Amino acid sequence: MNLTAIPVSKWAVFLAVVLIGYLTFNHGIPFIMDWDLFGHNAYLPPLFHNGTWIAKDLGFFEQIQQKYGTNPQLYQFVLLENGNWMTKYTCGWQLLLTPFYLIAEIWAVSGGFPRDGFSWPYHCMLAFGAFAYFALGLIVFRKLLLRSFSDHITALVLLLVVFGTNFLFMQYASLGITHNLQFFLVSCLFLQTMRFHDAPTLRKGMLLGFILGMIGLVRLPDLLLALLPVCWNVTAYDGLWPKIRFFFGRHRSVVLATAAAAVLTLSPQLLYWKLVSGHWLMNSYANNPGEGFDWFTPYTAEVLFSFRKGWLLYTPLMIFAIAGFFNWRKHQRGNAHVALLTFLLFLYVVSCWTTWWYAESFSQRALVDIYPLLGIALGYFLTWLKGFRLRIVFGTLVALVFVFNLFQTFQMTRGVLHGSAMTKAYYWSTFGQTTPPTDAQRRLLLPNWGELYTQGFQHKENFRKCYEKTVLMPADFKLTAENIYTPAIDLQTAQISPKSFCWIRAIWKYRGNASQLEGKIFNAAALYKGKAYGWVGKNFMDSSLIEVDTLRHEVIFDYPSPHLRMRSDVVRVCLWSQSGPDLEIESVQIKCYEPLQ
Repeated sequence: MNLTAIPVSKWAVFLAVVLIGYLTFNHGIPFIMDWDLFGHNAYLPPLFHNGTWIAKDLGFFEQIQQKYGTNPQLYQFVLLENGNWMTKYTCGWQLLLTPFYLIAEIWAVSGGFPRDGFSWPYHCMLAFGAFAYFALGLIVFRKLLLRSFSDHITALVLLLVVFGTNFLFMQYASLGITHNLQFFLVSCLFLQTMRFHDAPTLRKGMLLGFILGMIGLVRLPDLLLALLPVCWNVTAYDGLWPKIRFFFGRHRSVVLATAAAAVLTLSPQLLYWKLVSGHWLMNSYANNPGEGFDWFTPYTAEVLFSFRKGWLLYTPLMIFAIAGFFNWRKHQRGNAHVALLTFLLFLYVVSCWTTWWYAESFSQRALVDIYPLLGIALGYFLTWLKGFRLRIVFGTLVALVFVFNLFQTFQMTRGVLHGSAMTKAYYWSTFGQTTPPTDAQRRLLLPNWGELYTQGFQHKENFRKCYEKTVLMPADFKLTAENIYTPAIDLQTAQISPKSFCWIRAIWKYRGNASQLEGKIFNAAALYKGKAYGWVGKNFMDSSLIEVDTLRHEVIFDYPSPHLRMRSDVVRVCLWSQSGPDLEIESVQIKCYEPLQ
């Protein structure tokens, strides 16, 4: 076999698969069915174990949680009004990995392993299945690039995208995450879109519809990528209507078959929702008012440039991909416009998610979904660079940001960079650092709500008081069996601090003795459009967040607010008599502290 005859782009795929395979499996087969993927893997295990999708309780998953030491909370599930529980994640991940799951079933039966969807055979096969989709994604991505570029440009783009962006960390440190699977599917969508528009046929259309439906099953917001096949090869703004007439005239049956294939592919999710909830369509994230899409308050600047998780700060190579749209426009004006519009809409949707920094990951992981499109833009940048007189200068810049990404990926693996709590001060204090951060450096990170909740108000030197007021209760006000709530104290967060997080200290003054505090729940919550999130309630015996001063007849209740979803959100402080004797309340003093960072 003549190895020199093998295209260099094939060698690039081979190199990427081998190197990332080594990084991924060097320390054993990773257990991927945890955290979000625990919820994605919640379709087949109960179906095979209990014979039904309908869960009246979480007993099965609680047993899995205890047996395999998965994430401590079952946040992946939603309690419905009819008493059923459902996973809030769509079923695309599970469907893609079904062949590997079935192999694991056979292995578990023949090998005597538990048939619970999480034991060793499933552990192995789902990890290998996720890696197989990574390899397939690179193969399809290569074919996609070769339609526009030479073999050498294709190889260079492929290596730059895989090793010069956060895709590297996402693949080997977060194997199996949905964004990695979307890279494969979006590459297929882009390639099939080109093939379909070359010569529309029924078979090509149905395959295109199937791919689009699978993209929606994995991540519903990604259905906006349907803009690509709809508008592809429209060379001018006034060319869309003739194209619509062309497809719905001569190729009407092909278009209808494409749409039908997409809807049919989406039908398993619709069927699941109907069975467990009684509704064909569901907003499975609606049970958490603390996060969601706010379409008129995008965080685009933060998503792109912030030290917390700015995409272009931690993945600067993509600056050149964005610049590549200009050269793409010179070669394919209409398609470049469609691709740029798709990218901007996708970025807008990502920016509208209120917890835009979500997940412990490197850079903006949601944008990995659209890297096939940005890879083509990067190819056009490199094509332009070949003929540019300053190509050595710009080529050096590309090389520098490539190495910079590798170094920051190394920092992530060593715990130097944080996945969601970076600040400007912390970033520069650890710039170029290869050793783990010191305690002093860690205090420069953004506060972690979970840690604050368990540890209490520590390191007060990192906060400053920004608000204070005292509220007097009505004369001789008592909490009784009939009057179980104090008047709610609502704090308008926009008037307290411009920060999205603050400490709130409520000092409740009572009359009587400490025994009368029994059964009283000191609590606070943030409210988004009247719906509570981040609720914390403590009785006076709790050691965290509560301090009782019997001499002054005061109870100090500390509340670490969650990340406030919007500036208009309200923090409500209240006292609830769950049980116990009557208690006379005199006043409550509110003090608010904002972080210095």
